[in-house]
Amino acid sequence: MRADNHPRHADRMQTLHSYNVLDTPHEAEFDDIVQLASSICDTPISLISFLDTDRNWFKAEVGTGLQEAPRDTAFCAHALLETEFVEINDTLNDPRTRNNPLALGDPHLRFYAGAQLVGHDGLPLGMLCVFDKKPRHLTVQQRNAMQVLARLVMKQLDLRRALRIQDTLRREIDHRVKNSLQSVSSLIRLQAHASGSDEVRAALDTVHRRIETVAALHHALYRTDTGNRIPLNLYLNRIAQLIGDGLPDSIRLDARFDPVEVDSSAAAAMASILNEFAANSAKHAFGDGRNGQLVFRGTLAGDGIYHMILTDDGIGLSDRGQANPGLGLLIIEAAIQQIEAQIIPYTGEGPGHRLHITFTPTVPADG
Repeated sequence: MRADNHPRHADRMQTLHSYNVLDTPHEAEFDDIVQLASSICDTPISLISFLDTDRNWFKAEVGTGLQEAPRDTAFCAHALLETEFVEINDTLNDPRTRNNPLALGDPHLRFYAGAQLVGHDGLPLGMLCVFDKKPRHLTVQQRNAMQVLARLVMKQLDLRRALRIQDTLRREIDHRVKNSLQSVSSLIRLQAHASGSDEVRAALDTVHRRIETVAALHHALYRTDTGNRIPLNLYLNRIAQLIGDGLPDSIRLDARFDPVEVDSSAAAAMASILNEFAANSAKHAFGDGRNGQLVFRGTLAGDGIYHMILTDDGIGLSDRGQANPGLGLLIIEAAIQQIEAQIIPYTGEGPGHRLHITFTPTVPADG
């Protein structure tokens, strides 16, 4: 006897497809469950099956060697319509299965027991089931174990579904943030070009560069599948490119960084340090229009300490005429404190300014 469709067939199919489980490869987590089910129930056949529109598809199986079977012969199609646990002690004496070709002929399935696999909305999607070739009964402990294993199957699938939904939402948010940053950046750039004041243009250019720094960090996070880990060298190379594009033609920037991974907050702090050092040098070290060079170096030492050395060959700090530290220097100090970096005093001679800091990169956990 062919089983009817579930009363909420359309809803059930929509829920089933939301799990993205159909036609996926075999996986050890599910193979272990069917092996355990067969062992606990002492049966030669065990399945994790999901009832599709016209087939019964197997995520994992023991004893059949099949990936799917026609819906018309599926014992699970009957069990799906009933209680959370179904046991057919003798298939040839049960009206649901006595005419089933799998019971009448090869492989002569005479016993069936299944625990429903229930979706997040309470609709049954499939069964964790066992078969035997002789009539029999399960013990209470075996039935309880089957239901526990069925819940484990769905917990695994529910977790995967939740992660996919979370990833979709994150990508949508990332897309909107990216568009918003681009819009704000474009507006500031237009305002800077339209301004007749050099001071206003300089201030807007600084704001524009800081927004571009945030956008670059967002891009690094958006493009990676390693959670909160940022390849610092790739990120800072992008920041150095943005800084170089905004410097006067008379100032050259030479930047090289050893590869290391850090979390996003450390990457943002390092970018702020580079940004503010360059802005301060352009304004004060080369404020008279002289030619000059900025050199940024990031080196990972053998002891795991990262050394960041930033230099300019303009006039030194003592000649810059700043009675109080400007906003840029305060931002640098705050960023240094954020990553718990140490400042290495410079004892050398010569023109210019040098900032040497060290910190221990902490690789964040995945996710």
